[in-house]
Amino acid sequence: MSVRKALDAAYFIISEVLVKQVEDFSLSHYLLTICLKKLTCQMNARKNHPFLEDFSKERLWNYPFIDFTNQRAFASIGIPTPELKMSIYETRRENDKHHPLLNQYRQMLEKTLLGL
Repeated sequence: MSVRKALDAAYFIISEVLVKQVEDFSLSHYLLTICLKKLTCQMNARKNHPFLEDFSKERLWNYPFIDFTNQRAFASIGIPTPELKMSIYETRRENDKHHPLLNQYRQMLEKTLLGL
């Protein structure tokens, strides 16, 4: 006997360029997809980071990474990046549209995300 495992709900962050693909996938697989929050990203880099010497937002797309794992106390520079928009989504099965626990959890998330 095989057991089919399925998720009740999924929460993920995607860039604006992927929204249409996610929505199309959801429709074709009978999933309900709800945008919980749209965000504009900001890049933070420590002062004197080599990336800032010849900074352009175009270079950002090909930059390998910015390391935030070394949480040392460096002064940082915030660079608003309005063209880099992200969205936080919830996806669940359409037949769970009125599921009380999932709806309650989504409301808690939306309330928390309101402050972002």
